[in-house]
Amino acid sequence: YVLDGTNSKTIPNPDMYKGYFRRLDYDVTADYAAIYNTDPLEFEVVDESMEYMQKTVDLCKENGIEIILVNVPNSRAMICRRTNLDLYREIYQEFADENDLIFVDFNLLKTKDEVFPDKYAYFNEEHLAGRYANFYTAFMVDTIARIESGEDLSDEFFDSYEAYEMIQDYYPQEKEKAQ
Repeated sequence: YVLDGTNSKTIPNPDMYKGYFRRLDYDVTADYAAIYNTDPLEFEVVDESMEYMQKTVDLCKENGIEIILVNVPNSRAMICRRTNLDLYREIYQEFADENDLIFVDFNLLKTKDEVFPDKYAYFNEEHLAGRYANFYTAFMVDTIARIESGEDLSDEFFDSYEAYEMIQDYYPQEKEKAQ
C-alpha cells in the first residue's frame, strides 16, 4: 500500500496542500496494454457494513433526507488495471434498487475520458485534482438534477464496465500492425 501524502506537520514541504504534500512524481497515464486486468479488485461484502449502510438509509428516510449513491470518476488507467468492477457496481446498484435510491457511476459516463482526461484530471489513479474536482462537483449536481427531473440519461452512460472496456483502445500498437 502506498500513501499518497504525508502529514505536513511532520515533514515541512513548500508544496503543501490542505495539510499534505502532493506527490508530483505520479504519472496517471499508462501503458494500458501492459497493465490491462493486472489488479483484481478483491473485496468481500461485509454483512455488518451493509447493515450499517442500511441503518443509515433508514434513518435518513425517516428524517426526510434523500440519499444518492455515486461512484466518482477514476482514471482510465485504474479502470484498465482492475478486474471485477462490474461485480462491485452490481452490489451497489442492487442496494440502490432495493432502497429506491438513485445510483450514478460516473466511471460509466460515455464522455468520461474526454471530460476527465488521465493526463490532466487526476492527482493519482483514484483522485481528481484541482479544478477537475471542482468541475466534477458541479457536473454531478447537474447530472443528478437532470435525473430527478425525469430526464433519461441512459444514452450518456454505459450499462457496465464490460461495455466501457469494449470501446477502449488498450492495444493501439496491435491495431497499427493489422493495418
